[in-house]
Amino acid sequence: MKTKPTRKPFSDPFDDLSDEAFEREVLEALDHATTKMSLRVPTTCWNRTKQVAENRGVPYQSLMKALID
Repeated sequence: MKTKPTRKPFSDPFDDLSDEAFEREVLEALDHATTKMSLRVPTTCWNRTKQVAENRGVPYQSLMKALID
């Protein structure tokens, strides 16, 4: 028996940004004070995030921070 998802699919707010605007967002996020955190995510999410970061030419930690911010 299959169940229907109860959550809406994630809409990436950065999809509509140009590369320059995305980079500006990431760099601005890096300027803020930081704190360490641990986060457990599904392996598929982890792999997709790393692939997106690689495609955009940014470190995956920076991408994750920008998405959380």
